[in-house]
Order: sequence, then C-alpha cells, then structure tokens
Amino acid sequence: MSHFLQRLALAGALFACLAPAGTALAQASRSVVAALQSGDSAYAAGARSQAIAAYRDVVRLDSTRSSRAIYRLAVMLAEDGVYEEAVALHKTYTRLEPNDKEGSVGLARTYS
Repeated sequence: MSHFLQRLALAGALFACLAPAGTALAQASRSVVAALQSGDSAYAAGARSQAIAAYRDVVRLDSTRSSRAIYRLAVMLAEDGVYEEAVALHKTYTRLEPNDKEGSVGLARTYS
C-alpha cells in the first residue's frame, strides 16, 4: 500500500472515531437549545414550575452556555426559598456576566 493510501486510511479511521463524538455534541447542543426555548416560553407564560424544570435541564446539560437560564433559575429559586442553590447559581452568573450588575444585586438579595 502506498504511503498516500496508508495516510488516507488512517484519516478515515480517525474520522470514523471522532464522528460519533461530534454527533453527540450536536445532539446535546440541540437539547440545550430546546430546553432553553421551553424554559423561556414557560417563564413568559408565568408557568414557574415548568420554567424551573426546563432551566434546570439547561444548567444540567451545559452550565456555562446560557447565562439567562442560570440567572432566571437563580431568581426563581431564591423566591421559592431554595437559597443555597440560588446563591451558587448567582455566583455562576456573576462569573459568566461580570459586567451585569443584576447578578450581584440578585446575589445580595438572596443573602438578605
């Protein structure tokens, strides 16, 4: 087998190994987007329990991708008295969005 064909076979094998990871990543990304859309719709409709469940899914799937979901979940949990989780989420939000003062205000409200 020529050197070119060996490299081509190796590249094909490597691609075959990496393709499932890429497919899984794309599926996870779609899941995050779907959960975020579901959370936003529920939030806008005032359906708190559905919004909380959907935003929890977003955070579980990718805790660094949607600061909006993190912030809204933190606020709703604080309002429901789930302070420890709300504080952790507010801290995550302030790390992701250091220029948004609402994160710091929300954290202070949760502590008070």
